[in-house]
Amino acid sequence: MKNILVNKFEDIIRVYNLLEAWQEFLRGKRNKSDVQEFQLHLMDNILSLHYDLNNNTYKHGGYQQFKINDPKPRTIHKASVRDRLLYRAVYRIIYPFFDNKFIANVYLNEFDQFVKHKLRIKYYIRYADDFIFLSIDKNQLKSIIPIVDNFLQNELKLTLHPDKVFIKTLFSGVDFLGWINFADHKVLRTKTKRRMIKSIKENLKLETINSYLGLLKHGNSCKIRKSVIKSICNNNL
Repeated sequence: MKNILVNKFEDIIRVYNLLEAWQEFLRGKRNKSDVQEFQLHLMDNILSLHYDLNNNTYKHGGYQQFKINDPKPRTIHKASVRDRLLYRAVYRIIYPFFDNKFIANVYLNEFDQFVKHKLRIKYYIRYADDFIFLSIDKNQLKSIIPIVDNFLQNELKLTLHPDKVFIKTLFSGVDFLGWINFADHKVLRTKTKRRMIKSIKENLKLETINSYLGLLKHGNSCKIRKSVIKSICNNNL
């Protein structure tokens, strides 16, 4: 039987759902000035959003643009707290339905299904727009590249980055999501290490340090953890 999304628009916009969405949205953002400003008149803002949605007068507020270096320059477009709260309210209602149908997100689900059911690739990992295939057959990996490129271009209007397609062995290490992965261990990418130490030296906030130490638990990182602790001590002297 085909699954049907039965949730209604009213389920998304009801005040209870908006309040629950706010509690989820708030995690890790309490110190943001725009979030604090919204929370200062929380119920007024929640009820105003509910009113606009209920009366079909809601309009998206546009985006704030700013630049970051992480490590290369990027232009970021951030929606208002009000609009991001609505995103969360929509997400928490429809997520259970789509979670059962999709393999990591909405747009690239088509690609995931193609890889698993058409190409029948057993060992496939994707996070956002980064993905890898694992195989003991190098020729198989070579043959996959043009097929994947063709599907992405024709079906999703996407292209593979010409400088980021590699065939590597586990012996030499596979660079994926900031880690160099080997058969039995993984180490942090050198650029990531440098960026981490620089960030800690420039920003000694406890949440930043804890975030990095949490990341380092997932690999062989004894030396880099010592470097992080050393940087903290030196900055506190």
